[in-house]
Amino acid sequence: MTGPSPVLGERYRRALVDAAQWHETQTRKGSTVPYVSHVLAVSSAVMEDGGDEDECIAALLHDAVEDCGISRATIAQRFGERVADIVMACTDDTGGDRDNKAPWWSRKVHHIEHLSRFAAAGDLGVIRVTAADKLSNLRSTLDDRDGSVFAVFKAGLGGFAWYHATFCGILVDALRTTPDPSGSGRSPAASVLAGRLESSMDELGARIDRYRSDYAERIVEVLDRTVGVARPLGWGAHDPWPWFALDVAHRARGGSVRVEHVRAAEQGWFGGVQFIDWE
Repeated sequence: MTGPSPVLGERYRRALVDAAQWHETQTRKGSTVPYVSHVLAVSSAVMEDGGDEDECIAALLHDAVEDCGISRATIAQRFGERVADIVMACTDDTGGDRDNKAPWWSRKVHHIEHLSRFAAAGDLGVIRVTAADKLSNLRSTLDDRDGSVFAVFKAGLGGFAWYHATFCGILVDALRTTPDPSGSGRSPAASVLAGRLESSMDELGARIDRYRSDYAERIVEVLDRTVGVARPLGWGAHDPWPWFALDVAHRARGGSVRVEHVRAAEQGWFGGVQFIDWE
């Protein structure tokens, strides 16, 4: 007697093994937690939102190109073109050298614009995997209660807040307006991922509001120095300065802003290019 067909089959099992092997020496930023915990969480979130096997596999492998140096060709050969396409769509700075990446700001602006095109096209697979990735990152960061975790990010508190507030808003809108092509009849508004992501964004927003209140005087001090600074090519339509000022103030922990706080932020955000005169 033939048993029921597996919901997730042999391809998914192979992807589990590959993900565990490819990330086996990596840990989550600022911790000793194995990095594979993240890809498992992303795949789980995609499953719970109704993702199909390709999407669940892509979730396991979404960082394989960017963080492990695995080629697109390898992923396509092992798991098919659709999985490879989703992974590449979710990969930051796909055209660059992973050991010599472009400055953080221009790279993130490009990635948001890149993924926005998939959202506009209604590519639910890419939207789901990306949203699950951002949810996992948000939750692990929000679980840190004293704010020390932001020191492990290149662009600190301000960069993390801008990137996730901007990107997650796009993803929530896309999850709630893109029909599910599986024909399951699920209303887009009922997306589990959208609800979880929106709730985490609200939590992040409340925390950022407290920081802005605590650091208000220092933020204004930094913003005053950005007046008239020209926007270089590659910055896109986004304005970094309100978030950059928040980051500098947080690096100073609300105390006197010194030149080293400004230069450290410029290094993290813009690759060391100095835009602000603080001598």
